[in-house]
Amino acid sequence: MKTGKMNLAVFLAVLVSLIFACDDKPSSPGNGAFVVWVNDPQGMPIAGAWISGGFDWDWYLVETNSAGWAMLPSTAAGYSADIYKNNYFSINIPELRRTRYTLEPTPWKFDEIGEIEGSLISIEPEMILTLDYLGKFRIYGYDDSHVTELSSTTLPGSVSRLKLYGDTLWYSTFQSGIYVYLIQNPYFPEQLYNLDIPGYSRSFAKKDTIIAVTQYGIIEVFSYSSDSFITRLDSIGGVYSDYVTFSSDYLISLNYNAPNPVIFDSGDPANIIEIYAGDFFTYGSGFMYGDKVIMPEGDYRNFPKNHLVLDLSDPADPTELPAIPAEGILTAIIDDSTATGRYSVFYNHYSIFHLNESDVFEAVAVISENNYGLYLENQGYEGVLPPFYVFDNKLYLMSRPDSDQ
Repeated sequence: MKTGKMNLAVFLAVLVSLIFACDDKPSSPGNGAFVVWVNDPQGMPIAGAWISGGFDWDWYLVETNSAGWAMLPSTAAGYSADIYKNNYFSINIPELRRTRYTLEPTPWKFDEIGEIEGSLISIEPEMILTLDYLGKFRIYGYDDSHVTELSSTTLPGSVSRLKLYGDTLWYSTFQSGIYVYLIQNPYFPEQLYNLDIPGYSRSFAKKDTIIAVTQYGIIEVFSYSSDSFITRLDSIGGVYSDYVTFSSDYLISLNYNAPNPVIFDSGDPANIIEIYAGDFFTYGSGFMYGDKVIMPEGDYRNFPKNHLVLDLSDPADPTELPAIPAEGILTAIIDDSTATGRYSVFYNHYSIFHLNESDVFEAVAVISENNYGLYLENQGYEGVLPPFYVFDNKLYLMSRPDSDQ
């Protein structure tokens, strides 16, 4: 009886060893498929790394197993592929081969805390507010290990863009105008206005009782009253705006293509006059940081990438400042030494950038897995309250090698 138990134990041990041996030494299925390995700089296998490439029906997405290898289709051989994993620097392989590839870990790390639904309205200590496309308004509680939905209610309209002015939520819609809610007590949002602006409203900006609304190829300017009555004051054609904002008596538009930016004198909102049109070759419309416009240069292939800086402290007299280089495409600056953006040529790979001693924003953390790029008012990130960051419906906690968070 004892001998039988020993034989069974030996058999199981051999079986397990064979399974792991097969995992470590994959065999070819004989249809032209081939294997690649992904390691860290110390040669240790990286499990859960993603390899993607191909086009149309040849597109593929494969994950490495616990031994760090993945079986790829024959159509992948010799063509471009991306290899990536959260908390590692993504790489592009111009001609993929059967060999080992190395991913470098990032110095700063993201830990996923949990999922949230909808575009971010605000992130405050212990509370997150979101609004999704269908108008679902949610309240979440969170700490450094959990996210919990506390409450939800449905607001009207199909949401396009949103902005928070103090404790007042404004959001544009598809064909339903602009809604305004007081959310001083977020558990009981109170509707203040529904401005019945016709058409598909995109970005918008308000100043006092004046609101500028972008639609395709046009900016409409209205006045509004407390009873939601609106009056069209002016219409600006030929402007493909991605983002608008007021600065004193000026309206600033960041555009999809040249000219960018365009500045208007809006002192008389019934007679808005263009006073400046920037002639910059940029990749995308750029973004505002305080009274400055930050615009990535036009060629998306070159990195580090220069970001053009235009000082609009006096919008009537824009001044070009020295460019800002970065190891990616900046989409927002958090403070003078930290920014967020797209990592290198990987458009859907978010990154945190830190200003180094050479005054270059270098990538220090990367989120690369399953990011599809939610859009929130000209920002490549949804929200930040360091060390907490929100990207693509997920809340992350970032850790740094130093103790200063």
